[in-house]
Amino acid sequence: MFPYVDSLANISSAYAYKRNELLMFINSAKNLKIEIIPLIQTFGHMEFVLKWNEFAHLRELQNRSKDICPSNPESRQLITTMLKQVIDMHALIYPLQHIHVGCDEVRSLNVCPNCKKRKLKNIDLFVDHVKEVSSIVKELNPAIKVLMWADMLLDASIPKMLVKVHSHGSSV
Repeated sequence: MFPYVDSLANISSAYAYKRNELLMFINSAKNLKIEIIPLIQTFGHMEFVLKWNEFAHLRELQNRSKDICPSNPESRQLITTMLKQVIDMHALIYPLQHIHVGCDEVRSLNVCPNCKKRKLKNIDLFVDHVKEVSSIVKELNPAIKVLMWADMLLDASIPKMLVKVHSHGSSV
């Protein structure tokens, strides 16, 4: 529903808000003291982006447009642009306090040649990507807290995950 622009104009839904509508909505929420927490998919559920030819090379599996390849440097560029547009739009009215980066139901993980070359376990590849996305958010606005879905971490060793997350300064 977000009205992406420029190189991302294609990924906006036909039903996306117009920019002025979204700004009025954000302003109304501010006046009502309602916090808006946008959800921007950054790993799984990326078919709204990866279905397009110009982004198909970022798929983890070329025949599936659901999951982005976390090992392709261009994936970081795309995610940065998406997050920047959302964060900047909200900042026109008031800065975000939280942002949700999705990261749930990643079904194709560690299967493309770029990922396999890294020789990481699936959970380590996943956590590296989450930390990367969190660092992007922090580069764009250090005050924003990053939220994500937890389903991909349910089978992970929680103490191991906490050590990894905190040892790199991430707030995820």
